[in-house]
Amino acid sequence: MSLCTAEPEPFFTQITLTDGDTAGCGHLPFIIWLLCVLSPETLVLIGASRSVRETLIQAIHNQILPTRLVETRLFSLEKEADSALYYYASPSWQTPEHLKSELDKLPAGSLVLLGGTASPAGRPIWAELKKTFLTFSCFHAGGLGLLATTPPHNTDVNFILTKTSTCSEDDLLKKTLLRERFSQAGQFWENKALLSAQTEKIQGLQEELRQQQLLFLNTKQEKTSLKANLDAERTRLETKNSTLHAYATFWRNHALVLREANTALSASLSQ
Repeated sequence: MSLCTAEPEPFFTQITLTDGDTAGCGHLPFIIWLLCVLSPETLVLIGASRSVRETLIQAIHNQILPTRLVETRLFSLEKEADSALYYYASPSWQTPEHLKSELDKLPAGSLVLLGGTASPAGRPIWAELKKTFLTFSCFHAGGLGLLATTPPHNTDVNFILTKTSTCSEDDLLKKTLLRERFSQAGQFWENKALLSAQTEKIQGLQEELRQQQLLFLNTKQEKTSLKANLDAERTRLETKNSTLHAYATFWRNHALVLREANTALSASLSQ
């Protein structure tokens, strides 16, 4: 699982994307690679998403690693572990005072991953950390930084943490190519998570449109039914009005006949 491996498995590891909680999924290829080359006793996840947690649990199982996974929302020092890898999800580490205090408590040889180092809030903090610690960073998915308090024993990890000023051109090229490979692998999963989220939104909009169409059809049917009822009522009223008009004409004519008869009777009585 070295840097020279033609097709290291972490680049092709299946990542579990949990709906609505995929933050940091683009960091997973690099984290899995670190797990495979280091086999740390403990992996501490601080504020990680469900996608990150479930994928790493599966990776530890598949690779048969001796790593114990600890999940917490706040910093938790693993004093009993000789080797520990910490992953701070963004923005759980972006309070400089707390972060410095926590880093000072770590035992020598600890490795720390910080998500969001390329974000507006994380960039200045990461720039300060680079002045003090051995670091390596990727720029995709909001940025991912790796730092160590002391040079690690693993050759590959020690290589990528070597300060740029002491690297040869060939070493710089190797680090750049490695960064690009992890960036491509991570961005693939970031894009897939984004596509999944957009697909879910589209499906939601399609369902909303379907409901609106049903409502429109129901409204149209109700309108048609109401129009039919109104037409029937109008016909009934027109018929009733016609009948009343006929009755009125009949009684008016009858009244005229009675008046004429009454006039004739009055005339005959007066003679």
